[in-house]
Amino acid sequence: MPNKEPPSPDVVLSYQIHYRDNTGESKHMSMTQVLLGHWQEIESEDDFDSLVLEEIAKRSDRGSIPVHITYEKVLELSEQIRNSFTQE
Repeated sequence: MPNKEPPSPDVVLSYQIHYRDNTGESKHMSMTQVLLGHWQEIESEDDFDSLVLEEIAKRSDRGSIPVHITYEKVLELSEQIRNSFTQE
């Protein structure tokens, strides 16, 4: 989780990530981002279905979407992750 509001992804060309794994060891990663087209935000379940699930299906060996990947489950997972950073 970022320690402050990150800049919009469409303006970031490279960035550095500092993180700690379960061993407590501090790590560092640098990334360069290449934008291929326009940035798109997922603002609704319809966006998720048309943008995310469609891309998953395109990249799937069978052209299908795993049943466990749903908008609601992704929201639940993101909430669990968010909450894990506030619990001590």
